[in-house]
Amino acid sequence: MWYDGKSFMDITKATDLYEGSLIRNIKRLYELVKQLIECADVIGNKDLKEKLKEGSSRIYRGIAFSASLYIEDSSN
Repeated sequence: MWYDGKSFMDITKATDLYEGSLIRNIKRLYELVKQLIECADVIGNKDLKEKLKEGSSRIYRGIAFSASLYIEDSSN
Protein backbone atom coordinates (compact mmCIF):
# COMPACT_ATOMS: atom_id res chain seq x y z
CA MET A 1 0.00 0.00 0.00
CA TRP A 2 2.87 2.38 0.84
CA TYR A 3 4.53 1.71 -2.52
CA ASP A 4 1.23 2.43 -4.26
CA GLY A 5 1.07 5.89 -2.67
CA LYS A 6 -1.47 5.25 0.07
CA SER A 7 -1.27 7.46 3.13
CA PHE A 8 0.15 6.24 6.41
CA MET A 9 -3.30 6.66 7.97
CA ASP A 10 -4.85 4.38 5.34
CA ILE A 11 -2.27 1.71 6.09
CA THR A 12 -2.76 1.92 9.86
CA LYS A 13 -6.51 1.50 9.37
CA ALA A 14 -5.95 -1.59 7.20
CA THR A 15 -3.77 -3.42 9.72
CA ASP A 16 -3.52 -4.08 13.43
CA LEU A 17 0.26 -3.50 13.55
CA TYR A 18 1.74 -0.75 15.68
CA GLU A 19 2.72 2.42 13.85
CA GLY A 20 6.36 2.03 14.90
CA SER A 21 6.46 -1.47 13.44
CA LEU A 22 5.10 -0.19 10.14
CA ILE A 23 7.68 2.57 9.95
CA ARG A 24 10.51 0.19 10.86
CA ASN A 25 9.45 -2.26 8.15
CA ILE A 26 9.11 0.46 5.52
CA LYS A 27 12.64 1.63 6.37
CA ARG A 28 13.96 -1.93 6.23
CA LEU A 29 12.34 -2.43 2.83
CA TYR A 30 13.97 0.77 1.60
CA GLU A 31 17.39 -0.42 2.80
CA LEU A 32 16.88 -3.78 1.09
CA VAL A 33 15.98 -2.09 -2.20
CA LYS A 34 19.11 0.08 -1.92
CA GLN A 35 21.22 -3.07 -1.55
CA LEU A 36 19.47 -4.66 -4.53
CA ILE A 37 20.29 -1.57 -6.59
CA GLU A 38 23.96 -2.10 -5.77
CA CYS A 39 23.68 -5.78 -6.73
CA ALA A 40 22.02 -4.96 -10.04
CA ASP A 41 24.83 -2.50 -10.74
CA VAL A 42 27.50 -5.08 -9.95
CA ILE A 43 25.99 -7.69 -12.27
CA GLY A 44 25.46 -5.05 -14.95
CA ASN A 45 21.67 -5.26 -15.20
CA LYS A 46 20.79 -1.65 -16.02
CA ASP A 47 17.08 -2.32 -16.53
CA LEU A 48 16.72 -3.91 -13.10
CA LYS A 49 18.74 -1.12 -11.53
CA GLU A 50 16.43 1.54 -13.00
CA LYS A 51 13.29 -0.32 -11.88
CA LEU A 52 14.67 -0.62 -8.37
CA LYS A 53 15.61 3.06 -8.31
CA GLU A 54 12.05 3.97 -9.22
CA GLY A 55 10.80 1.67 -6.49
CA SER A 56 13.10 3.20 -3.89
CA SER A 57 11.86 6.69 -4.75
CA ARG A 58 8.27 5.52 -4.30
CA ILE A 59 9.12 4.06 -0.89
CA TYR A 60 11.20 6.99 0.39
CA ARG A 61 8.49 9.47 1.31
CA GLY A 62 6.30 10.79 4.05
CA ILE A 63 6.26 10.18 7.75
CA ALA A 64 8.39 7.04 7.58
CA PHE A 65 11.41 9.14 6.65
CA SER A 66 10.73 12.28 8.67
CA ALA A 67 13.58 13.54 10.81
CA SER A 68 11.26 13.44 13.82
CA LEU A 69 7.78 12.18 14.51
CA TYR A 70 7.25 14.95 17.05
CA ILE A 71 5.99 18.36 16.07
CA GLU A 72 7.44 21.19 18.05
CA ASP A 73 5.02 23.86 19.22
CA SER A 74 6.77 27.18 18.56
CA SER A 75 3.95 29.28 20.04
CA ASN A 76 5.29 28.93 23.61
